[in-house]
Amino acid sequence: MKKFLVLLQLFASALLLLIGPSSGQLLQARSEASKTLPFVRTSSKSGDIRNDPSLPWRLPQNIKPSRYEVDLIPILDEDVEGLGVRWTVPGSVKIHLAAHDQPTNRIILHVNDIQLMTSETTLNKLDDNSIVKILGMTLNQTTNFLTLELEKDLEINVPYVLRFIFVSQLREEFHGMYRSSYIDPETNATKWIAITQMEALHARELFPCFDEPSFKAVFSTKIGRKDDQIALTNGPSIGNESIPHFPGWTWETFGDTVPMSTYLFAAVISEYGYSEAPSTILPDTVVRTYAPKHHIQRQGGVYPSEKAALILKDFETRFGQKYPLAKMDLASVTDFTFGAMENFGLNIYQQQLLLLFSDETTENERGRLTQILAHELAHQWFGNLVSPGWWTYIWLNEGISTFVQFVGLEAVVPEFKSWDLFIDLTLQRALAYDAIQATSHPLKIPEERWAQQDAMSWFDVIAYQKGGSIARMMEGFLTPPVFLQGLKTYQENKYLQDAVQDDLFEALDVHATGKLPANTNVSQVMSGWTLQSGFPLLQVSVNDANKIDVTQTKYKEPNSPDIWVVPVSVASKDNPEFGAEPEYWLTGKALTLNEAADKWVILNAGLTGYYRVLYNDALERLILEQLQQDHDVIHSHSRSQLLDDYFNFVWDGKNKYR
Repeated sequence: MKKFLVLLQLFASALLLLIGPSSGQLLQARSEASKTLPFVRTSSKSGDIRNDPSLPWRLPQNIKPSRYEVDLIPILDEDVEGLGVRWTVPGSVKIHLAAHDQPTNRIILHVNDIQLMTSETTLNKLDDNSIVKILGMTLNQTTNFLTLELEKDLEINVPYVLRFIFVSQLREEFHGMYRSSYIDPETNATKWIAITQMEALHARELFPCFDEPSFKAVFSTKIGRKDDQIALTNGPSIGNESIPHFPGWTWETFGDTVPMSTYLFAAVISEYGYSEAPSTILPDTVVRTYAPKHHIQRQGGVYPSEKAALILKDFETRFGQKYPLAKMDLASVTDFTFGAMENFGLNIYQQQLLLLFSDETTENERGRLTQILAHELAHQWFGNLVSPGWWTYIWLNEGISTFVQFVGLEAVVPEFKSWDLFIDLTLQRALAYDAIQATSHPLKIPEERWAQQDAMSWFDVIAYQKGGSIARMMEGFLTPPVFLQGLKTYQENKYLQDAVQDDLFEALDVHATGKLPANTNVSQVMSGWTLQSGFPLLQVSVNDANKIDVTQTKYKEPNSPDIWVVPVSVASKDNPEFGAEPEYWLTGKALTLNEAADKWVILNAGLTGYYRVLYNDALERLILEQLQQDHDVIHSHSRSQLLDDYFNFVWDGKNKYR
């Protein structure tokens, strides 16, 4: 029988983790979906919840964690006798928690593909260290729920400490804590690193936890590493000391984070070097870029460090909330599923999307790099300080951060003309994706649909690009100063908490007086845009009274009953300039405009609305005449949308090719 390494002892001082071989205590979890075990190894192939979306996949809300104390020793490519075998992560976690609302004799939390030493799992009352006996543990491998049955009820609002000792895997797959490598060009040696990716459901693969975004808690982390390695995690390093009996190994201790969601926990163990931004930019925060030393020697980390500091400074001023941590690290890695990840205090990036080399990086690459920096740093406010109540509200993270990334881009590199880029990279991409029934879905994901797909599949064009376009549309009809004030109120109201979309809409409502149709609020205006899939097609024609009529139908689905409350900004031959606010609101199926029908008129002027516009032949001819005479009279964004709309109309058979 294969020998496993198990954690034998964690001294009260937390200075030493000892792992020893045992075959009798470690048992493979059986294949049943739910089984009480004296020892647990959760399966790496957990059941497919998509097969039964009626399953309760959400944790009970009656117990909340307040603090995690996480100790980890990632063992990379060589066994360490007495400590661990390669590609494993021996560790422990102490979870401070309390029961709320009513007493309970059951604790339910997440764990997946971790070897747990259940004989060393303990629960103690914090104030007097009295023991609460654990009668048994039940593992449901479909939901990853680990249920602890207790001898007696937890008292309401009384803090307890739940401790687990475990060995998790240093994975090959790019989630949980996993391994990556690069070649040192000086020695031709392979350098291994340990790195994490927890979003959305992977923190449970490293340590037992309440792995939902609303369960925010403070993290205190300690990492065991070799002396020639560096360790990074969310908090700043506050000390290190040798691990007794293990020469060449060091415990590094990291300071407390602010309360944060488990999906934002991060760690990197490597032999990296770093570049640091000048402290004059952001005096209270150390901003560094970490990468292999040969890339740092080539100055590859200078640009991202400086731009990140400038973007953080702008966001602090703009949103009225200081970045709350003492440092912001940007770490590069060659093996990473996504472009980047916004972990609090430790952003992780694909190497080619972070480092800039003056002798080879193109201007296009510099622009993309700066966009991604701005997006991940926007998340420090929208996603980290205020997190989604559940993954059905991904757009509150990704959509708003997509919008804000262009704000940051404009602030630090205005030469890239960020709002021109937004039209092409965000708005028009979203409209194309959202027009396809197979890929379209509401911004607010229905609960029953979320469970039917892989959690990460919802991080799509709808969440990012449509979400960003909807945020820009709200800025358009509320005006930029009002929208910014609403975002500030949202941050103030939900600081270090979780939120749903109505929390955002209510914050915007505080400042929206006179900006909306009569007898409506932001939630009512936005319900169609967030709860329905797709978007409207506005068809514009001249009626018998020589007036301009506007009607709306769902694009590509004209028989759908869906309608939207549509802000309609107008530019015309008599008034080619337009303001930020819409001149009209289309609140039903049809609207007649007070505009001359014998002169050109453009709807969605400035292109802040999320819809397409189809003009009848007569109005289209007037627009074409103006474009031929002097195209600059019509705003460049409107010209861009005319082209994009009409190419799509031709492809869809709505308009003949001219």
